[in-house]
Amino acid sequence: MSKKQKKTPEAPDLDAPTEIDPAEASSEPAEDAALPGEKHVPEEGAETSPSIATSAEQSDATPDDGHEAPAQPWRRYAFGGPRSLAGGLTAAVLALGLGFAVMTQVQQNEKSGLDNLSQADLVALLGNVNDQSARLEKELDDLTTSKEQLARGGDRAAVADAQKRLDQLAILNGTVQVKGPGIIIEVDSAGGDVTAANILDAVQELRDAGAESIDVGGNRIVASSWFTDVDGRPSVEGRSLPDKFTISAIGDPHTMSTAMAIPGGVTDTLTQAGARVKVSEETSMQITSLHRRD
Repeated sequence: MSKKQKKTPEAPDLDAPTEIDPAEASSEPAEDAALPGEKHVPEEGAETSPSIATSAEQSDATPDDGHEAPAQPWRRYAFGGPRSLAGGLTAAVLALGLGFAVMTQVQQNEKSGLDNLSQADLVALLGNVNDQSARLEKELDDLTTSKEQLARGGDRAAVADAQKRLDQLAILNGTVQVKGPGIIIEVDSAGGDVTAANILDAVQELRDAGAESIDVGGNRIVASSWFTDVDGRPSVEGRSLPDKFTISAIGDPHTMSTAMAIPGGVTDTLTQAGARVKVSEETSMQITSLHRRD
């Protein structure tokens, strides 16, 4: 391509055709080219460039091989990319530096948490720690005391349970007096034919009805007690009963009196044997006799 003739900017020939490098034509936007006979109006804010370069600009923009340099708009677009990349790299470096500074400051604050406190603050902090330690020690002492009390309470409960069983055994063995609700059976066998078998039946019926303690004619009845007839009279472990005697039993009065009144039961049997029988319920009574081993 031949070089353009130098022209002065005072009298540009706008009507003369201007050669355009194909590379320049493909690189410039369409709006930057002016039609023949038409004034080029630059966009607002854009750099203004004359349609024909001055000799000084041509010498700066034209390469040594004589080829024409691209127009100014192409240079503006070309240099835009590298400037944006450099700005992004700078921002990234600044962000990394700021993050490192923050991490360093946090680590220093963690290491020097107590170093920055004054002596008064340290004394107050130590006092709070001591108070909390004292509260925890007191709570531990209270829990230990409660545990010991529960242990002692458990021992007392075991002792009470053992004592209760001991009392029950003593009642069954007839070695202690007994007090409580029950019934009293009054028997008048004079002129009748009451036997030891009738007395044994009465004792068994009372036990079946839940009697806890039984006394027959002043004799405490236990599991080993035995009944027999001596000289035509009923006896308890060899001791004869008088014509009038009582049978006392401690337990539920209603249950035992109902058991005595069953048809064909104790009351009917004694009545058939010629005895007179009277059963009375008692809300509170006492058996004072003890079992004798003679």
